[in-house]
Amino acid sequence: MKKIPVKTLMTKDIATVGPETPLAEVVAALAENQVRSLPVTDAEGMIVGVISETDLFLKERNAPFSTQKVPTLLGRIIDEQDLDQLDVSKGIPVEQVMCRQVETATEETPLEEAAMKMMHLGITNLPVVSDGKVVGIVRRIDILRTIFNSDNVEES
Repeated sequence: MKKIPVKTLMTKDIATVGPETPLAEVVAALAENQVRSLPVTDAEGMIVGVISETDLFLKERNAPFSTQKVPTLLGRIIDEQDLDQLDVSKGIPVEQVMCRQVETATEETPLEEAAMKMMHLGITNLPVVSDGKVVGIVRRIDILRTIFNSDNVEES
């Protein structure tokens, strides 16, 4: 696993959003792509941040989007004033809530290094960049598939 470069297992065709994308569209993109986070890129494809579903649930950011799916549950977690902010928060641009400090890998980053970085930072995916532009993403599941692939398991 040490010598395997990230490019051999990264997902290349990934969804991204721009800094001006309204949060309601981000929620739709997360659901459509069945992912928990998306890279945020500028018009040239340069990574400028990451937005995750966790960012959308922070009360101080006034973005309780899942009220559409589980209003009873969230009605117990967030107060009525927060619920009143729902329509306002749907139009908030990503750049107001995204994480700007983004850890990345390059296509040549060894898989082991990427896995260790993800483990130490407590993250489940790592955008892969080339000259600052997003070219893919490596996810924890990609690494697990590689580890547990019978071709890569050494016999004892």
